[in-house]
Amino acid sequence: MKLVQIDWVDSCSAAAGHPWCHIDEVKPASVKCQSVGWLLHDDKESKTVIAHLSYGNHDGSLRQSAGDMTIPTRAITKLVVLRK
Repeated sequence: MKLVQIDWVDSCSAAAGHPWCHIDEVKPASVKCQSVGWLLHDDKESKTVIAHLSYGNHDGSLRQSAGDMTIPTRAITKLVVLRK
């Protein structure tokens, strides 16, 4: 697996944390995000990165993962391979 850094854009609510707000308070917004992890899945629809990997004690085989994030490919603005 490759270690990658992905820059991507996410949607957000201008009224986050408040169920109601005045209509004049609602402003268009998006959030710039960045994720770093091992690229597990990569196709035209989405990319999945995993932050944590666990290897077997005896044979060194990949056993478990944690901290996965699947990002729609259309939301990605930049992808950099950090390590192959």
